Amino acid sequence: MASSGFFRGFREATDMLYPCRCTSSRGSNINTEPTEIWVFHGAGARFVGGVFGNREAGLSWAAKQALTGVLTCYPLNEGAYDWALRSGAFTPKRPEHREAHFIGGFTSASMDHVHVEDGIPQ
Repeated sequence: MASSGFFRGFREATDMLYPCRCTSSRGSNINTEPTEIWVFHGAGARFVGGVFGNREAGLSWAAKQALTGVLTCYPLNEGAYDWALRSGAFTPKRPEHREAHFIGGFTSASMDHVHVEDGIPQ
């Protein structure tokens, strides 16, 4: 399937607004304990398809399986909602933004991520 260009434009826009925030896989974190994990979520999937120690491993797996979805870097031992609040990437504006259902399914475009179409990073 040919790329629609949607993911490419979205990635470029979010990369400008939210520069990369994951550091340990790039060697700039001197702590030897992992501080992040890469999670692949397939397009339209209800559950996570795979979890990886680094971006390259996740992209390699997605390429091998010719998958479409998003590979996202998540902090270890911290929820995405809490991370977004702490980093200033999200501010709750409505009462439902503080409810368990919203928090449990929260993700943020400001987290380091890459869109993949048919196994090819966009």
